[in-house]
Amino acid sequence: MNETNNKIKKDYHYVWIALILSLFFWVPLLNIIFFLPLAIILSIKQIKLAKKEPNKYGKLIFPAIILAHSTFSIIASSFILYLNFIGWL
Repeated sequence: MNETNNKIKKDYHYVWIALILSLFFWVPLLNIIFFLPLAIILSIKQIKLAKKEPNKYGKLIFPAIILAHSTFSIIASSFILYLNFIGWL
């Protein structure tokens, strides 16, 4: 009975790291090479952990939002770099 009354603290470390990495959007080349791929990897890792142990790692909404944001950012950064490369920016 005592175990059911205790609240389990959720572990969102990978999600917060992925969020911070995905917000470095003002340097597109570093985004594409380092920050956004790492944010995507950490988001996927958090999703896998949350599926295995939802009581410990919490809901899937946070890593899913970060994954969507990181994916959109890598596409936008690639597009901006392409436009810059061909001289339209």
